[in-house]
Amino acid sequence: MMRQEMSQNLRKEIISLHRKREGYKISKALHIIQNTVAKRRPGHPRKLTSQQECLLMRRVEEYRHASSLQLAKAVESQTGVTVSRDTIQRTLQRNGMRGYRPQRKPLLKPMHKKAHLEFARAHVEKDEDYWDSILWSDETKITVFGTNEKCMMPTVKHGCCLLHGSFWFSWVSFLLLYFFKSSKCVHCINKM
Repeated sequence: MMRQEMSQNLRKEIISLHRKREGYKISKALHIIQNTVAKRRPGHPRKLTSQQECLLMRRVEEYRHASSLQLAKAVESQTGVTVSRDTIQRTLQRNGMRGYRPQRKPLLKPMHKKAHLEFARAHVEKDEDYWDSILWSDETKITVFGTNEKCMMPTVKHGCCLLHGSFWFSWVSFLLLYFFKSSKCVHCINKM
């Protein structure tokens, strides 16, 4: 059964009578159970005060890509309060923030965007015969072991291969494979 939450007015009355040292008489005066008067609120008190939480939120706004461990160290250096990563994450969730992995996308600078727009404007009126004469190509890197995240520092160089292909209006080229730094990569691809 869910317990009923006390109103703010009733809480204030209990606190005022408690300060007057009424003790057990509080429950009789307000017609509530004695345990309600004597009980502390459940749970551990929060480590961070509201001011420290505001400081943490400002820190997150300044450094959007900081990890919870970095934020915990920053809070400790600024306030002297030692907090865990879990405390930081719970505080951020309570304040409406969540942790996200950064989206992987190419870094487009203003000069790149301008060049893309110029290319699109220059070729918008081209007919179908022009586009049929273009050779399209693409390539991708395939790593054999692990991922190639930008936030990771590689310590061991493992094998990888580069796959390159192209197509034209009337034909498709062969896929070209380039191998780097591992005989295992060559062995796996040759068996396919």
